[in-house]
Formats: sequence, structure tokens, C-alpha cells
Amino acid sequence: MHIGLDVTACTSADGGIGRYAEELARALLGRASAGEHIVDGLVLFTGDQHPPWLSQSLQAFGPGSALPHVRVERYVPRGHAALWANLFLGPRLARTGVQVFHSPDTLGFPFTSGRRVALVATIHDLIPWIFPKFVTQRHRWIRCAILPFVVRRADRLIVDSQATARDLLELFPEARDKVRVVYLGVDPRFAPAPTEEVAALRSRLGLPSGYLLYVGVLSPRKNLERLLEAYAILRRAQTHIPPLVIAGKRGWLWEPIIRKVSDLRLETHVTFCGFVPDDDLPALLTGAAAFLVPSLYEGFCLPVLEAMACGTPVLTSNRSSLPEVGGDAALLVDPEDPGAIAEGIRRLLDDTASRNDLARRGLKRARAFSWEATARRTLAVYHEAADQHQVVRLNRL
Repeated sequence: MHIGLDVTACTSADGGIGRYAEELARALLGRASAGEHIVDGLVLFTGDQHPPWLSQSLQAFGPGSALPHVRVERYVPRGHAALWANLFLGPRLARTGVQVFHSPDTLGFPFTSGRRVALVATIHDLIPWIFPKFVTQRHRWIRCAILPFVVRRADRLIVDSQATARDLLELFPEARDKVRVVYLGVDPRFAPAPTEEVAALRSRLGLPSGYLLYVGVLSPRKNLERLLEAYAILRRAQTHIPPLVIAGKRGWLWEPIIRKVSDLRLETHVTFCGFVPDDDLPALLTGAAAFLVPSLYEGFCLPVLEAMACGTPVLTSNRSSLPEVGGDAALLVDPEDPGAIAEGIRRLLDDTASRNDLARRGLKRARAFSWEATARRTLAVYHEAADQHQVVRLNRL
């Protein structure tokens, strides 16, 4: 079986989708380079530039390797990668010999393809459908127009969590036989960082010690305005509350979040440090007294697991996939109640036994998620898709 995987998101600012595509590709290549014959060939479809990690990963494949037919297809010469994939990738798939093609997002799913090519798509969340106010009108229109086609055309649909599976099947009950849950993983680099690395990062970013931390895009879905309200409640009750550090790029409707800091007079207590590179995240997470992510909706939320893997206690929401990801290793709160968020933070700060117990549980839980397991389960979906596609083709003859 020859597999095609779209990794164009790895060369853009697509955030979690880019991370997903990269880690899945790395895990597939890693399993093959370790001597495991996983498939007969793998074609990685890229954009104008190769991801930085790709050349190094491909060096493992030479004559006699377990996966001798690994190659890169550059198919986006100009313009918007997703649009090019939607319109022009399909006819090219058959010429590359691909039998199963995986699109790591619904944007980029080919509108057409060869009759012999089985199609797999990953649906990470249903935000444009469930919370349309959280995205731009243009984004909502594009996503909502494409998703029904993807659901109908794909042979298999991968989702990141049981929560996303439920959301998808409420909208498209006819897709029940196609949907497969494949959890994401934690990169091994996420582990408690040495004290000197934490100190060096704090010095470089100008961060205080023992801070509270949020990492992620600044957008309404992340519920940062209520987090700031909860933080203000804490500061009014206890003046010794650690500073709050917010790390991440600015997303849609980020301005009200900045204004909220001013409205609550928290300018000297809240630090925005912008986007932090992946290599710095383990030290940033390790240095935090607690990791806070009271999102209103998440398809999975990798940062929760990454914080756990660094030994940092986590407070998160009791909504969508977050209880599923955090399990008994996270403190769950009502994200719509600033008072409940404040009480949860206070508990983490004041109850040393509870904080240490959550940290211990988090380390254990994070070890249960790996990208190798993600790759193994995804490969099983590829085989299902190929078999299903063959049955459908034979029935049409």
C-alpha cells in the first residue's frame, strides 16, 4: 500500500494542524527507519518550502531501508496551499501511485481524485458549526461549505477525541461507520526541564518566578477574558498571587483581551510574551506554578498534555474534549464562571498536597499518549480506508 500525506501545513503558521501533520509524518518515518515495514511507499506532499525537519528525517532512507520508496512531491507552486490542494491535487494523486491519501485538515481535501485512491481526512473540531461567533465570517463560510463534501467523499474520517466524534455525528449521523477516534501524542522533548534552562528562559523573556501560565492563541474561544476576571478576583482577595503570563500569537478578536487587562487594572501583573518557539515550551511550562486553559471548546488541546508531561499542575475546562484529555490528572472548572475559575486557581496555589498530586497524576497520564501510538492507529485507518474503497469500487462494477 502506497500512502500520500499532505504536510504543507508544516511550513505555514497553521498552529495545531501543522504540529499534527509534522508529528504524524515524523512518527511514520521513525517507525519505518527503525526497521518496521509499515507500508510499501510514502509520498509527502509539500508546499513551496520543505519543513526544516524533513531533510534530516529522510536521510535515514537509503538502499535496503525498511521503507525504500519515500519521496517528496512539491505541488503548491504559488497561491493558497489549501485552494491548490482542493482543486489540483486530486488528478495528481493517481499519477504518483498513491492508493490512500490523508489530508490532515478539511481544507486541502481534494475535490476530485483517481477512482483507485482512497481518501482519509482528519476533522479536528466543529468550531465554525457549534460556535460560529468564534471565527470570521469568511472562515465560517469556507469551512461550512467544504465539510459536508468531505464527510460524503472520504472513505474514513479521523477525529482527535470522542467529544469531536459526538459533535460530528450530531451534525452528520450518516457518517457513523466512517468515523475513527485517534488521540494525539506528546513529543518526548516535553519533560521537566532542568532548573538552569528554566532560569535562562525566564531571564531571556523577562519573566518572574512562580508564574501562572496560559499558552495558546489569543482568541475568544480560549476564554481569556474570563480567565482575567478570575485572576482579578484572586488579586482582590490575596495580594500574594503570582503574576499571570500569557504566551501565544494574536488570533481573531484579540483586541478585547488586551483591553480587559487595562479595564481590570492588571497591567503590572499580567505579561504578554507573544509566540514562544516549540523548543522553549518545556522550560516555560516547567517554570509555571500552574497551567491554566479554561477554553470554551477544544477538539483535543495538546498544551494540556504537554504541561502534564513537564510536571506542571493543570486547570482546565469541564467542556468538550478537555475532561477526556485531562482525565483525573487535571482540575476541571466551569469556564463560564469566573468565580469557579478563581477558586480552582486558589486551590492549586494554596493546597500543596493537591497540587503535587495533580502533577504526579499528570506525568503518568501524559506517558499514555505518544505519537508512535497515533501513527499506529492512523495506519490501521489507512488499511480500513483502502479496503472500504475497494469494496465500493467492486460494488459499482
